[in-house]
Amino acid sequence: MRRVIDQKNEIVWTARFPSAPRESRKRRRALIGIGGNIGNVKRAFDRLFLRFISDGAIDVIKTSPLFINPDFAANDTPIFTNAVILIQTNLSAFALLKRLQNIEKRFGRTRSFRNAPRPLDLDILFFETKRSYNPKLLLPHPKWRDRASVTIPTLLLQGTI
Repeated sequence: MRRVIDQKNEIVWTARFPSAPRESRKRRRALIGIGGNIGNVKRAFDRLFLRFISDGAIDVIKTSPLFINPDFAANDTPIFTNAVILIQTNLSAFALLKRLQNIEKRFGRTRSFRNAPRPLDLDILFFETKRSYNPKLLLPHPKWRDRASVTIPTLLLQGTI
């Protein structure tokens, strides 16, 4: 199902986005932003979802619908597909970051330049109420309020829009 917001943005519901697969026994909650703008992004999201639910350290609590929108950084790049995933984990914030970066690599992500097109982008938006000012991990994500690709899926996840 699709819902067009305006000429450039739309919301898409798929079999796994939104989803609430199971209750978790893990202790720490984190909100993960996911995005991509090259290749079959919807298929990559499905593969990521399956990878998360098979990972013993991560439990998927809930996913948002997909949000299709233009790249905030450049107008000449392919459109983005974004969503958020609420997880619980027994990993620390830094261990989760390392796990997500390894997943990005396996999905073909290369960091050739800042904001380069990518098949999968994973960001820790929030990790419990933790604040981190480490250059490798800023928490909460410093630009989350400024990006519709985060705020709209988050509001959809919460059921407020």
